[in-house]
Parts: sequence; structure tokens; C-alpha cells
Amino acid sequence: MLVHIIPDATGDWIGCFAFGDFRAGLSAVIASPQPEMLLVIARGAGYLVNTARPSEWKQIPCVPVRDARVLLDHRLVIFADFTRLAAYGTNGLARRSQPLCADDLRIIGIAGAIITGSGYDPTNPASPEGRFELDLLTGVISKTNFECL
Repeated sequence: MLVHIIPDATGDWIGCFAFGDFRAGLSAVIASPQPEMLLVIARGAGYLVNTARPSEWKQIPCVPVRDARVLLDHRLVIFADFTRLAAYGTNGLARRSQPLCADDLRIIGIAGAIITGSGYDPTNPASPEGRFELDLLTGVISKTNFECL
């Protein structure tokens, strides 16, 4: 994925970001809550790159990135993979959740600091989709319909 970056303080540059291994993975460019940083997602592979010094970058610890949500009120960007969430804030990685399901994690909604989601639980044949709520401020997780997670 090619991205043309025009930072305020330095000259412009073009970044070539490697695609992830997932054809259906998310691709996006998102402003980071950190000044001078940019979040780039290339077919599921996530990168945090310094726009003034592009040789300074980190891979987002969420593979593949299947969803990304911006929470302006909390100055966070939330990333979802198959089982976990990761939150980036003004100081970088703010929080990474424990596994919230066995597979197919989906963010259903966000109200304030509460993320509601669902995911697959193979141990519960009667109701294989469970739901969770994650409080971003406290890290407290509540789950329903998950038998062993």
C-alpha cells in the first residue's frame, strides 16, 4: 500500500506498507492520538509510523486488524483482531485486552468508554455466539453466553 505523507515540519515522503496475509483485512489511514504519528493499516497489517522520521515505526500488536474505531472523546483508536482489542492513545499502546472470545470478534457498538462486542464460543453449541462488554477506563470485562472463556 503506497501512502503519500506531507508532514508540517519536514519534507514529504511516500511510504510503502506491506499488506497483511488476509485479503479481506482492513485497509485505512488514521490520524493517531500521538502528535506526528500516523496509523496505517494495509490489508490487516497495522503500522504506527512517525511522519517526521519514517524510519521510526512499530507494528500494531493486533493481527490481523479487522476493525478500527476512533474514540475522539477518549483520544483513543481501538483495533480488533479475531479475539482481542488493542487501544492506542496519546502515549502509544494504552491497553490490550485478554482474549474476549475464541474467534470472529466483532465490535457491535461503543457508548462512552464501554465497547460492546460479540464472538464465537465453540464450547457452547446451544448458543455459539457470546457477547461481551469492555470498560476501556477500568479494563473490566463482563461476558454473557460464554461458557468457558
